[in-house]
Amino acid sequence: MVQPQTFFEAEEGRTVAVGMATDHAAYSGAGFAAGFTENGSSTRISVDVGESGSYDLAMRYSNGPNPYSGQKQLSLYVNGERVEQTVFPSTVTWEEWGTVTTTVPLNKGRNVVEYRKEAADSGHVNLDVLAVRPHGKRITLFNGRELTEWQHTDGREPTWTVADGAMTVRNGDLRTVQAFGDFRLHLEFNLPLYPPDVTGQARANSGVFLQDRYEIQILDSFGIDPPQKNDAAAIYNQKAPDVNAALPPETWQTYDIVYRQARYDAAGKKVENPRVTVVWNGLKVQDDVEILGPTGSSRPEGPAAGAIRLQDHSNPVQYRNIWIEPLDL
Repeated sequence: MVQPQTFFEAEEGRTVAVGMATDHAAYSGAGFAAGFTENGSSTRISVDVGESGSYDLAMRYSNGPNPYSGQKQLSLYVNGERVEQTVFPSTVTWEEWGTVTTTVPLNKGRNVVEYRKEAADSGHVNLDVLAVRPHGKRITLFNGRELTEWQHTDGREPTWTVADGAMTVRNGDLRTVQAFGDFRLHLEFNLPLYPPDVTGQARANSGVFLQDRYEIQILDSFGIDPPQKNDAAAIYNQKAPDVNAALPPETWQTYDIVYRQARYDAAGKKVENPRVTVVWNGLKVQDDVEILGPTGSSRPEGPAAGAIRLQDHSNPVQYRNIWIEPLDL
């Protein structure tokens, strides 16, 4: 069975008064569609789907501080009909990427999705890649075979080793191409066994970053009592897990994470901190905990959605069976 295409590059669409640029890192494909400064400037992307229905259009974009900081807009058309004025929250800098998602009906076969600057739109955003998925369906981020949902943080194609249904950390962090707001995330990890003289943060260190901002630590913390703020399942350097649910190394373990993103007002001011619940190997170890700020080695806080990032801390940690469900909490 041929799998449907998920990603459609914005710079490969039929463009009007929009150029392809490469001057900001970590884009997907050959570059990104840049500018949208003139009325009528647009990119028209042909999208094929296997059956008619409701689909989520998730556009990866950047909205930096020029000519002003804040929300910006383009008009969204599907098959020639105007759907909405799409609002793109600030990504703080041009080097960061977010995703804005709109649910629309699509026809079986070919559809045309267009982002266009009209008189009532600000423009001045960069568009990278459009993800098209059936609405409300779980998104498989790693199926044991392919790394198509991931990139290195500098935009390189993923180079982690894939074998026996798992991927192994190497050559730098990976993050998802698509960014997410509120979500439920499931992942499984397997930690290598180190000799007893390897201690602390050197024992199978990795981490999962929520929205590329807030790290849930991954570490060999088996037998540590009580766990600390830098042990496994900690909100890194902010809050230790309530209990230590670690299994021995070389055993597959699970995190099930429910995350509610920070809330921002229309001016871009944060009015509520993000919150997280973590279930580790079936035990709830973080219960709707407020995250006080970024945990280090992370992107700036801001109103835009963010990617899931898996950390390379120079230890051959393995991951498998990763999926995410967007939520509206």
